[in-house]
Amino acid sequence: MGTVTSLTSANHPRWVILNGWGIPKYDVDDDTSFAAAAAAECRTSWGQPLRVTLSAASPPAISFICFDNHDKFDNFCVRVIAAHGDSVLLKMSVPENQHHRHLRFDHSSDYFVYKAAGDQPSLSLLPPCDIPMKKHDQEWYGAKDHVLSVTREFEQDNTGILRDEEDGLLLPLVAQLQISFDPPFDTAEICVLRPGRHREWELNTAVPIVVQHNSGNKRHRLKRWQETDVAVPVGSRFLCWANYDLSTFLLYDMADAIDKLVYVPLPVKPVPPGGIFFFAFGNLRLLPRPRLLQDQLRLQQVIIDNSSQKCTCHRFVHDIPVEEDDDDEEEQLPWLYYRKIGAAGDDTVRFVSIDNRCCCGTPVIRSRCEHSSSAFMVTMWSLALRTTGESPMVWVKEAVLDCEEIWALLAASSKGLPRVYVVCPVVSFENPDVVCFIARSEDIDDDEDGKIWTIEIDMKRKTLMSVAPCPPHPLRHVNYCGHLPAKLYTS
Repeated sequence: MGTVTSLTSANHPRWVILNGWGIPKYDVDDDTSFAAAAAAECRTSWGQPLRVTLSAASPPAISFICFDNHDKFDNFCVRVIAAHGDSVLLKMSVPENQHHRHLRFDHSSDYFVYKAAGDQPSLSLLPPCDIPMKKHDQEWYGAKDHVLSVTREFEQDNTGILRDEEDGLLLPLVAQLQISFDPPFDTAEICVLRPGRHREWELNTAVPIVVQHNSGNKRHRLKRWQETDVAVPVGSRFLCWANYDLSTFLLYDMADAIDKLVYVPLPVKPVPPGGIFFFAFGNLRLLPRPRLLQDQLRLQQVIIDNSSQKCTCHRFVHDIPVEEDDDDEEEQLPWLYYRKIGAAGDDTVRFVSIDNRCCCGTPVIRSRCEHSSSAFMVTMWSLALRTTGESPMVWVKEAVLDCEEIWALLAASSKGLPRVYVVCPVVSFENPDVVCFIARSEDIDDDEDGKIWTIEIDMKRKTLMSVAPCPPHPLRHVNYCGHLPAKLYTS
């Protein structure tokens, strides 16, 4: 790869919000936004050249990875798995088509580390991982006796990278977490690729999950087996994993002499069991919106006395479990409830939760309060990370923003935005008090342009920083999902 123009923060944003799905070059109508100076190329495991470049935009606008594999097959795709510092972990699907049947593949995907900044942007193919992983048999999901051993796949929900800022020449550490499939669910496996000249995958088995006090010696037994929703790197030593539905937060300190995961519950209620969950790209949970579907869905009514709850409505329902009904799948609409964890410095995380709100001001998982059917609130907490010492880590509430305040900010901005819903929060790398959201109107059709925006709000000052339209993605259904913050450029 030849020398190219240096990219620095002088003429590029210091951090970006990356869309989770790469854009094929043949799907780009105008590639002038993709910086030629950020282009890097290497060969795949089957010998085909892969070229990657970046379309960078200042947040809250979304940035995109563009790839050119010199071939036009629909089953080629590049996804953003993780990001930290100036490095991005990419996953490319190995093709399965007539053109490539004569080739032999031992791995279903290739993984690359892309660096956009510096005098010479680079794209490096990671060594293949021959360590299998466990997976539930989809036909018997949840049955402990039906666990398969399959080729290891690294995904955005379970894999993080950690960049050593002191040595910019090394590739980042890559780590994937998988919690034990067997009760009492108090251990996990961590598959690691460490930086250095001799890079080989290793599997740390039976890593204990411990409570954060009692010197970290007491194991914490999770109530059930769980997957994770996100992996978050913090500073140069911490990796965190979380399950938003079950309100689980796990902290791993790479500098700790004792190999362990420290458990801290998230400061929110877990999602009640029995809800209708189905897959959406980027871990966005799609659920029936109670206000629109209360006549169609069979809801378990839990009536709460308004005198004890100080609610202005005669009666209302909080935290309603929803019975599964396959016949109602077409009625399932995007639900407002969404959570996100992001780094806020070298040893702190911020947690943002978007919750339905009753008219009494109570945050709820689900509500049928007639006076606040469209209401929601955004709450932000912080957590200082440590894995040693007697004092436990404690979540501190930093800010609360009500939907009425958001709507007032948008109305005063003269941007022409309606009373929108906000989803997919991303904590700013520049100022942890600032959060970027995807804003969408209630009546949007997923194929409709012009009704999705990205907005930037200072949660503590309660000010609207900026508004930008959300550009359409060639894959329409990933227009506002799976975003990752990345600090790609250096000073």
